[in-house]
Amino acid sequence: MTLSDRPLLKRWLIRSLIALGVVLTLLLGLIWAASGPAGRWAVMHFADERDLPRGLVLDIEGLSGNILSNPRVERISVSDTEGVFLTAETVALRWNSLALLGGQISIDRIVAAQIELNRRPVLAASSGGGGRLPSIRAGAINIQQLALGERVFGEAAVFSIEGEARLRDSGRLAFSIVRTDVEGDRVAGEITWTDDGGIEGEADAFISGNGPIAAFLNLGGRDARLAGRMSGTLNQGTGEARLTLAGEDAASAAFDWQEERWTSRIDADGSVFEAIRSLPFDPQARIRAEGTLSPFRPVLVDAGGEGWRVNMTPAGPQRVSASLELSQPVWQALAGNSVAIEQAEWSGIVDYASGITADGLLRAGNIRAGGTAIEEIGGSLLFTRSEGENAIFADLTASQVALPDNPQIDSLSWAGLSAEIRQNDGLYVFEALNLTSDLLEVTGDVQLDPDGWVLAGDARLALLDIGALTDQASGTSTADLRIEHLSRNRLALGAELHAGNIQWRQETLAALLNDAEASFRITSDYTAWQIGNLGLESTETVLRGEASGAGESWTAALDAAVNTDLALANAVIGGGAAFALEIEGEGQNAMGNIVISTPRFELAGQAFAEPRLGLDFAYNPGQQTADWQLETRSGHGDLQATGTALRSSGTVVLTLDQGQLDRFGFTGGARLDDEGFTASVAGRDWRFSSGELSRVDLTASNSSGDIVITAEANGEFHDPFSLSAEARVTEGQVATRLSADWAGIAMSTSEPVIYRFSGDTPSLTGNLITGGGETRISWTAEEQLRVAIRDLPAGIVATAAALPALDGNIDLDLALGYADRRWTGTLEASATQLIVRRFAESGAVDLGLTGRLGNNLDLAITVAGADLTGEADLVRTGAIGDLRELGSDAPLSGTMTMSGAIEPLLALVIADSRQLAGRVSADLAVSGTVFRPELRGETIISDGRYVSEELGVAIENVDAIARWDNDRFRIEQFTATGPAGGELSVSGEGGLGQNGWEASARAEFSGFNAVQRPDLSVIASGTSDVVLSRNGIDITGDVVLDRVNARPPEASAPSFSEIEVTEINRPDGSSGQPARRIPVTHDIRVRADDSIFVSGEAFSTEWRGSWHVTGSPSAPHINGDAILVNGRAFLLNRAFRFQEGQVVLSGPVSSAEIDLLARHQREGLTVDARISGPVSTPQLALSSEPSLPEDEILARLLFDRNSGQLSPLETATIAAQLSGQNLFGIVGGLRRAAGLDRLDFAAGENGEIVITGGQQLTDDVYLELESSGSALSSARLEWTLTPDFTLLSRLTGDTQASIALRWRTEYD
Repeated sequence: MTLSDRPLLKRWLIRSLIALGVVLTLLLGLIWAASGPAGRWAVMHFADERDLPRGLVLDIEGLSGNILSNPRVERISVSDTEGVFLTAETVALRWNSLALLGGQISIDRIVAAQIELNRRPVLAASSGGGGRLPSIRAGAINIQQLALGERVFGEAAVFSIEGEARLRDSGRLAFSIVRTDVEGDRVAGEITWTDDGGIEGEADAFISGNGPIAAFLNLGGRDARLAGRMSGTLNQGTGEARLTLAGEDAASAAFDWQEERWTSRIDADGSVFEAIRSLPFDPQARIRAEGTLSPFRPVLVDAGGEGWRVNMTPAGPQRVSASLELSQPVWQALAGNSVAIEQAEWSGIVDYASGITADGLLRAGNIRAGGTAIEEIGGSLLFTRSEGENAIFADLTASQVALPDNPQIDSLSWAGLSAEIRQNDGLYVFEALNLTSDLLEVTGDVQLDPDGWVLAGDARLALLDIGALTDQASGTSTADLRIEHLSRNRLALGAELHAGNIQWRQETLAALLNDAEASFRITSDYTAWQIGNLGLESTETVLRGEASGAGESWTAALDAAVNTDLALANAVIGGGAAFALEIEGEGQNAMGNIVISTPRFELAGQAFAEPRLGLDFAYNPGQQTADWQLETRSGHGDLQATGTALRSSGTVVLTLDQGQLDRFGFTGGARLDDEGFTASVAGRDWRFSSGELSRVDLTASNSSGDIVITAEANGEFHDPFSLSAEARVTEGQVATRLSADWAGIAMSTSEPVIYRFSGDTPSLTGNLITGGGETRISWTAEEQLRVAIRDLPAGIVATAAALPALDGNIDLDLALGYADRRWTGTLEASATQLIVRRFAESGAVDLGLTGRLGNNLDLAITVAGADLTGEADLVRTGAIGDLRELGSDAPLSGTMTMSGAIEPLLALVIADSRQLAGRVSADLAVSGTVFRPELRGETIISDGRYVSEELGVAIENVDAIARWDNDRFRIEQFTATGPAGGELSVSGEGGLGQNGWEASARAEFSGFNAVQRPDLSVIASGTSDVVLSRNGIDITGDVVLDRVNARPPEASAPSFSEIEVTEINRPDGSSGQPARRIPVTHDIRVRADDSIFVSGEAFSTEWRGSWHVTGSPSAPHINGDAILVNGRAFLLNRAFRFQEGQVVLSGPVSSAEIDLLARHQREGLTVDARISGPVSTPQLALSSEPSLPEDEILARLLFDRNSGQLSPLETATIAAQLSGQNLFGIVGGLRRAAGLDRLDFAAGENGEIVITGGQQLTDDVYLELESSGSALSSARLEWTLTPDFTLLSRLTGDTQASIALRWRTEYD
């Protein structure tokens, strides 16, 4: 440096010193300011309420001390969007601020009296960024109390923290954290590193099983310890860690890093963790991860165990490719053996750059659930989470769905499911839900609240082919479901079913459900509920119902009506049906009634009119009871039944308290319990027209293991009978035993009749001992039938067929077999020495029948008697493939001959055959068919007679010839006489025409005694024509009554009203309604010039007249008059002579009008008695000359005194006559008071009062006494020996006695 430069250096130094002084002055000023109030103000101004990263806000209160050396803060708080979550109290710091000039943070000590973290913060998304960490040295760290709130780990806890740190190129970090509120969690560790890159570290943590961390990790109250260490450099190194739980190894890990990459391997035993142990994964997990150190990020994560595997690899910035595989062991753990899935896999991309998006494909194969099998399910599955909204988009398809357990749908070729599911603001929305297949389609939308309750929803189910579900219908149907609200406070939903496009194949279903529309709506606030709009409407069906309830109480009602006939199996509901139900309850207890009715019901061919079933029931969980009533009408009469039903503790009891079918009463009951069932029905005193069933008891039971059915009965049908039977049903067979007695003939099974129904060949075998005979039967399902009868008493057959009592025996052998699609067999039957007991003198008859079935049916019939022979050989052409064909038409050929006295043969089948006699000679050839037989030949009857004593009809000296010519016949001769003379001849012809039998005949008679009996004798002449056609029988004629003598029985006795009688329970099983008969019509003209004599004990008359008779026998119409010729009568104890009389008929006999005038004359008195009016209710009017009142006329006629001189009884008699009654009506009360069955008052021949009284002493004995004046006039005794025989005895006051035997019989 030269001298010239020195001034310049001097100036530079001076200026530099001045600048340094200024800088030092400024620096000292800043330090002074920062360490004083100005510094604290600056810190508070810039730090208080300062926004921190991730949306946090810092707040500082009470800053004091020198901020450059030992600042102190009274309170620091950090808040997020929900408020303050972290506070620190009394925080003090001692540090060297000048170390910042060297780029280092040097803290000698940090002390905090209390830090409180009451919950986890809500952090905003990270914006990235960051910088290099400065060098930090912390001499000592002391946090006296760190308080964690319950919302951090699930349990509140308090910790103390001590430590020190030195952070730079080399350093050390040591820490110790101990829980102080209870003895428990603690962790301690240390890590050091050097300038040359060396690093060493270790840590040891203890987690108390009773602490919040253990609760957060769900350790189940067990203590845990985690220890680990590491060593190496920044470029390479290794480490390990081990976790123990309650002293057991839970997991171990090894890791290393080298050349910017790191790897880790973890072996974990999840079975020690309660939460993991309940998962359907293998708890032995193996996890492998790889990644880079700079930047630090994973590049592969692979974890797996038995039945599961997870794999993740990076696929770009904040994107990973992931896959999840689950195989059968996992599904078995989830659902046991009910579900099997061979393999299920999801693979796709997970993007977490902005929210989370997981988009991939799902595939599952060989799926089996119960009997359902699915070959494969596949499709896309997308999950997104963005701005707080979660969404799932699914589009899956299943192929080859097998449904072997469903008899209607055994498979679906495919099925698809697509849906959009969103979750936002706590709401779950299912949109575009679509489940489709080739059978059905389900579409809809639904919205759920955070708790899973439905806020709103709509769904439609469309059944594309109902024929896949049932073979009873075809077509499509839809159902709409509307959920208005479904929450914990309110429920409202409704549904509609549309079945208008369904075509029902079954007639009954079509009648019920054709064009059906159904709906219902449910509302509830969970304290009360209501079901409304419940209904179903179709073409012929209407159903309406409702139900409601509040608390424990509820009610329901249902009404249904069907407006058409319904066919159900063997039953038919005719004219529709109605159903009504009303029920109310309290909790599980209920009571109500049901009524079911229909105009007509048919079951197994039996018709019931207007049946009505009612049930009054009560229900509780322990017991159910009901009272039931059934009412209906049938062809057998009105049916009424009542009873009860009970179900309790597994026992069901049904009682029939009272049943009534017309006049037949019965009771019964049934019981079902753990020991089995028993049932019984009992009837008493059932009377039929042909007999009486005194007692019948039926029982059934399986309490012994077998089903045992018994029957006990006795009564009288034509003859007394008794019956006892038992049928025992065991596995595969029914064994029946029988013991009976009918008409003195014992019947029993010597061994059970066995019906075997198990196996491939059912069979029936058994035998029946009847009297001295035996019947054996054998049948198998191989179409083999054998029947053998030996010495069967003919009397049992006669009794069963309502024929006259017979003697004789019957033998039969029947053998049938089936082969080559046709029946073959033989029949040998005979009845020997058949004699009608009542007409034994007619002689015995032998009958024989031989049959052979093969290509044809050949029958040979023989008849033989003492003076009678006959035989018939008939052939039915054609083989029989079905036994029912025996009742079908087929060609017929053969011959029939008979000769001799026919009386013994007719005595077998006709009740009054004793009055049929004669000789027959017949020689006929048979041809045609079974339904239209043709005869050729002639039949001759000679010396014939017919006599019916009851009808008074007798026809004698019958000689007749009838000739047959194929389907025609002709009466060539028929002559006869009456018992008292006269002649009768008949001619006619007929045959089988296209419309059935057609015939015509003419009868000519002269002076013919048509009727001859004690009360009626008729001699007539004239002609009559009879024509038979498909329309019925027409009878025309002109008849002249030559003489008629009629004596009405008990003509002087009082009259009684007509009693209508309807015959029921006929032997042939028909109802009480008259059977349909051939219509018969009349058109007959009858006249009588005189000689019609009608007389009785108190009158005699003669009549003449003419009449035109039309109509039918059951409802004749008679037009004409009967004119009185002359007559006398003894009336009111006096002799009268008829002056005039006429009976006018103009329709039914009951409508005839009568007008009679009778006169009594004596000195000083003439009395006229006029009887007029309808014949059913004639009126008697009395008049006299001189004129007297009717009571005075009666007093003069009956007692020859005036009315003022009469006794009380005589006055009562006159009062009865004047009132239109007789003493039978007036003294009825007296009869009942006296306990008599009969009490009559009448006038005797001498004017005395005759009193008659009668009493039924027993069911069979009747006694009657008659008194005239004060003396006993007569006594009569009737003793009914049998229904047909009565013994009569009479003793009069003059000691005359008589005895008689009366017999009667009935004819159909």
